[in-house]
Amino acid sequence: MDFFARYKDELTAFEIAPAVLHQPCADVNGHYTSAQITKRPACYGIVFNQAFGEAFGFENADILLEICRGEESLGIDPYAHNYGGHQFGQWAGQLGDGRAIELGELLDQEHRAYAFQLKGAGRTPFSRQGDGRAVLRSSIREYVCAEAMHHLGVPTSRSLALFGTGDHVVRDMFYDGRPEKELGAIVCRVAPSFIRFGHFEIHARRGRMDLLKNLLGFCFRHHSKHLFEDTQPVDEQAIGIWFRDVAEKTAVLIADWMRFGFVHGVMNTDNMSIHGLTIDYGPYGWLSDMNPDFTPNTTDRQHRRYRYAAQPAIGLWNLTRLAEALSPLVENMQLLKDGLAFYQNHFNALTIKHMADKLGLSHISPQHEMLFSIADGVMSLMARSKADFTCFFRGLSSLEIERPTAELFPGFVHHIRETAYEQPSQALLSEWYDWFCNYHGLMMQAQPDIPNWYMQLNAINPKYIFRNAWAHEVIKQSESGDDEELHELINVLKKPYDEQPEWLYYAQKSPKWSFEMPGVASLSCSS
Repeated sequence: MDFFARYKDELTAFEIAPAVLHQPCADVNGHYTSAQITKRPACYGIVFNQAFGEAFGFENADILLEICRGEESLGIDPYAHNYGGHQFGQWAGQLGDGRAIELGELLDQEHRAYAFQLKGAGRTPFSRQGDGRAVLRSSIREYVCAEAMHHLGVPTSRSLALFGTGDHVVRDMFYDGRPEKELGAIVCRVAPSFIRFGHFEIHARRGRMDLLKNLLGFCFRHHSKHLFEDTQPVDEQAIGIWFRDVAEKTAVLIADWMRFGFVHGVMNTDNMSIHGLTIDYGPYGWLSDMNPDFTPNTTDRQHRRYRYAAQPAIGLWNLTRLAEALSPLVENMQLLKDGLAFYQNHFNALTIKHMADKLGLSHISPQHEMLFSIADGVMSLMARSKADFTCFFRGLSSLEIERPTAELFPGFVHHIRETAYEQPSQALLSEWYDWFCNYHGLMMQAQPDIPNWYMQLNAINPKYIFRNAWAHEVIKQSESGDDEELHELINVLKKPYDEQPEWLYYAQKSPKWSFEMPGVASLSCSS
């Protein structure tokens, strides 16, 4: 198992004496620092992603388990990234990997390089007042959700293995002054890199243009081969091209979040990937009822900055912060402004396409004058009806669309009642009727291939998502020492578009208790 570390080999280290590697450091003018994995001899395996691991030559989790225990080095020289970030709209200064330790990179079977991190493996020089640990609760949420997102088709980091540490971690889960002991855990997560917007912000803020240019050059060489040759200089034209590429990937990511009802919960710039990946799964959540203001993060409860409906605008805000970090190297600001405009235009185009697909209107031109009003109208009516986001769209494939509108509408009303968390009034059903007439009329106008229509609809609208309620149930089971339900749910989420009639329990609407229960309806960042 030959780990290599281009990030360390080509960028600037801030050296810290081995005796203080586990102590907080002052401001770091470098790209990374060395780090040490804290020995946990009682570590044990919980989940191993066999199919994914085989792509890198892992037959099992034994080697990773030895690394977590501190028994095997394999020549690994771990390190922690230095970055800053804007948190909840305010510059937070230096942040860095406080509980993620990077082992290095491995090549997969297609000779693509991926970075491997252990999250929860101990303190780093960036841990500040933290202990560098992670609890089983949050580690299960990260492991499972990353894999669920991957199988949905959403860009994401991947999960390779989940380990228990065999000891406890103290956490104040609700920030209410009542900390409790929880089981400790470590997640091994994998991505092309874990470089974030905040990596660039920290060097720009400190006026270290040398570090900023070196980091850009590294990204050009290793993460932008589809854009540049290996010898591409870091000039403003290249920066403009690269920034537009990041903007495009970010638009794709957030459009995917919106079409599946996913809410990240902490869209700080230090949680935004240059690859357009979902990273840092903390207090995320999935829409149950269609609620534009839903935020799963208790820290964000008052202002709801990162609520579901705000995510597209926050994506633009975060990209603007990245553009500001790049601006000292760019004289022609229009190059960066063009990237921001591209994000908006591309996101809007993707959104109308995704909504057309979800409604079975992919055969209708995106420029059709009625398409936008139908897409916008269904989201508004779903919100007012408190319709379950996932069940509503999935259930459209049960409609016999070839029947006349008036005959079909009673079945549609039944569908609304079945998927709503509150029964709609007659006045609201009247509005649904007006919408449905336009929707069905537009659908039939282009004479769809009806058998294919049903298949396409189920291929775009998942039946299974990682609902907060299911997360809560498997976490409780695993905390009691029983991982059977965890493995069961992971297997279900590998095929989110399939019917899987034996697992219909996980296809239900969210149970009512999950809307109010602390730690289920909303969560804190404390993990």
